[in-house]
Amino acid sequence: MAIQYRKKYGTWRVYWKNPYTGRQQSRSFQTEEEAKKHNALIAFQLQYEKERFLPSDEQEPKKEDNSLEATFYSYLREKQFGKKSLAFQLDGMKTPLLLIGRKRIDSITSQDLAKVMQAEMTKGVSGRTVYSRVGRLYTLLRWAYKRGMLNALPRFPERPSYHSQKFVPPSEEELAR
Repeated sequence: MAIQYRKKYGTWRVYWKNPYTGRQQSRSFQTEEEAKKHNALIAFQLQYEKERFLPSDEQEPKKEDNSLEATFYSYLREKQFGKKSLAFQLDGMKTPLLLIGRKRIDSITSQDLAKVMQAEMTKGVSGRTVYSRVGRLYTLLRWAYKRGMLNALPRFPERPSYHSQKFVPPSEEELAR
């Protein structure tokens, strides 16, 4: 458990190790005073209220919702992404959640995945963006498979290839102009 000032963001971060999962958790604050208060609260809870750190699925009775959407939220809860990474994940999963979000994860087919990829490709974004967004869905399905939520992974359609344009820096003559 510690407090750290993050120059890049201008915030104070309190971080600690969850006694049940062994994973590092953290929270950011705008002022050092807020961070110190939270640090003291976490120290107290670690000593006297450890049950507060139980993973959320152990605190509440488990509801049987095996939809893609519920699985995605479970994934986000476990990974505990920061603000930027969370925004990146949410942006990439917009289309899959709109098209197949309420479908049971174990009934997702390769046709569903192809439909998602086709929808991404028709948005007019670069091949690299399509590759990245569809990759987040693949990552989620592999995560679910490793946790026993899926008996088998659906066959993934071939993701589009992409070629990055090479950046040619300006010559000294062009810079002088």
